[in-house]
Amino acid sequence: MIKEIAETAAGERGSTGCVAAAIYARKSTEQVGVADDGKSVARQVENARSFAEANGYTVADEHIYVDDAVSGAADLAKLRSKTRLLADIAAGPKFQVLV
Repeated sequence: MIKEIAETAAGERGSTGCVAAAIYARKSTEQVGVADDGKSVARQVENARSFAEANGYTVADEHIYVDDAVSGAADLAKLRSKTRLLADIAAGPKFQVLV
């Protein structure tokens, strides 16, 4: 699946030859059986940036969306970054890939 996404995005490279990517990271305090380090949004963003770089994507700081210590089952109003991400997509995203 990741290979297919990368191949699709490669066909969408802009005039700079780069594909703009966005990152969404969320940490739920309710996860059971996952080490704190594995839940860290900082670690998630770091891993996503590494993935993006390895695939030739660029990630601008304004395209990093983080909801920390919020359950995914929470009301959308509590997921502020997810709300911002969805609004950015609806307005015509400035990125082609979401990592």
